[in-house]
Amino acid sequence: MPHLPRFPRPLSVFLLVALTGGVSSSALAAPAVKPSVSSTPGRVLSVQDRGAVTQAAVGPATAKLYSRSGAPDAKYGVQRYRLNFQSTDERGQPITVAAQLYVPVMATGARVPLYVMGPGTTGLDNACAPTREVVSQDNWGDYEAHMLSYAAQGYVAILPDWANFDDASKPQPYFVANSEGRIMLDATRAARSFFQGVSAVTPNEHTFFAGFSQGGHAAFAGADLAASYAPELRISGVIGYAPAMDVATLFRERPALGPYLARSYAAYYGLDPAKVLQPRWLAALDREAGKMCVTQVYRHYPHVAESIYRPEFLAALRSGQIQRYDANLARMLKSNAPGFAPQGRVIPALVLTGMTDPIVTANAQLSFMRKSCAFGRAIVQREYADANHFQARQFGFRDTLAWMEDLSRGKVAPSSCTEAKYNIPKRAKKAEGTPVFVSQNR
Repeated sequence: MPHLPRFPRPLSVFLLVALTGGVSSSALAAPAVKPSVSSTPGRVLSVQDRGAVTQAAVGPATAKLYSRSGAPDAKYGVQRYRLNFQSTDERGQPITVAAQLYVPVMATGARVPLYVMGPGTTGLDNACAPTREVVSQDNWGDYEAHMLSYAAQGYVAILPDWANFDDASKPQPYFVANSEGRIMLDATRAARSFFQGVSAVTPNEHTFFAGFSQGGHAAFAGADLAASYAPELRISGVIGYAPAMDVATLFRERPALGPYLARSYAAYYGLDPAKVLQPRWLAALDREAGKMCVTQVYRHYPHVAESIYRPEFLAALRSGQIQRYDANLARMLKSNAPGFAPQGRVIPALVLTGMTDPIVTANAQLSFMRKSCAFGRAIVQREYADANHFQARQFGFRDTLAWMEDLSRGKVAPSSCTEAKYNIPKRAKKAEGTPVFVSQNR
């Protein structure tokens, strides 16, 4: 049986042990792994054993995340690993990406679906990498609990960082679909190559892409790129938890995130931030938007568009005249509107919508739903009346499990296109000022 290389366990593992008794005494009996020796993207470069969470400890470890919605009881304990794997950036150059891998502790030889999760907005700087989240200090999404909850239901689950979170000289390519999609696909390759030659729990033929907010954008980007970038992979379905699918809409509805977008597109497309932001935000853009993680960004920047954007840009944004305002910016926005590549049309989709979402509004998600229906995709939308942006994942947990299980069993992909008729009234302008990361209960 191959052995893992020895790495020191991070402090977060010992904290989990202290709080929940969550590291299993049988952790050494968890599936053995052997990194791939392939030179292609997806090659596993290093592996760190993060210990196991027992079946009994999964509930306490995920209770806070699911406090409002509840969650099914865990079926399995979970073995956890940290990986570094090879991917490529949006220009095709090799990069190293970190990920957290979660493996259900099941009988040897079990084959289960693979769940690849794209995290939501955390920030552009290295310190904001989703896999570095410490919930007790700054809750960006409680991704450890999210991933444990799916692995404990019998899914091999992997959560990758986005590109450049290990490169201090470059910001994350925020809402750059070609980068996000590659990460999703290479995380899939890494998770699969992780188990090569091992007769333990392994992924079966089904891979589900999922993502929260920005991660939903990435999940659909990955589905678009799969046929050309990773034709050997089969993507069985794509899931968007409050997915932010249209960058122009995000600029308009969440102005506090506008500096992130301007900083990212300046780095990757040469956008002049002065085309978007008022002069007072320009001089410090690199040390503010470039360095602050998302909670701090929401505290620092105004939530009123008139206080962030230059008037000409805001007028073009609200009137739908970006092409007339700046043709290059219009091309950037168009190239980062995933979900509509012809080769990805056959991949069914599920969208989970919180009806009180102030960040990616229900109307924005409905717009994507209607476009997807017209595109010909089999897509289902589930709405949750009392859920906000951060709670769509939790309220949609059971629906997501049922949808993935049906597709894994070969059932015909459902569609709710005939039901996509509601129209939520636009929020009052003063709602733009709500500091959602600070004041709303997640």
